Amino acid sequence: MKKWHVLLAIGLLVIFLVVKISWRNSLLKRTGVEGIAQVEKIVVADEIRRNQTTTAFFMFFANGKKYSGSTHILNDKIKEGDCYEVLYSETNPKIVEINFSKKVECEW
Repeated sequence: MKKWHVLLAIGLLVIFLVVKISWRNSLLKRTGVEGIAQVEKIVVADEIRRNQTTTAFFMFFANGKKYSGSTHILNDKIKEGDCYEVLYSETNPKIVEINFSKKVECEW
């Protein structure tokens, strides 16, 4: 495979990721519903390259149903049981963005 084929493939992949992320963010800004998410569990996993990956598992309620998700976090002040503002799509609550900079009181 030629070098320019590899560069073209990488470029197309980067463009695809940028478009997908911007589409998701614009969808949440247009049709997003605010709610409250609670951190259920935090898992710290050591990676091979001396980095640590911290994953926060959270849950929230939308349209009377419980949804859950996970995200990688860098802030070590986030604790299990804390509640944060969440923005989710009303039509597809699996599209979710949790805002760890806005801590709120848990309502349940």
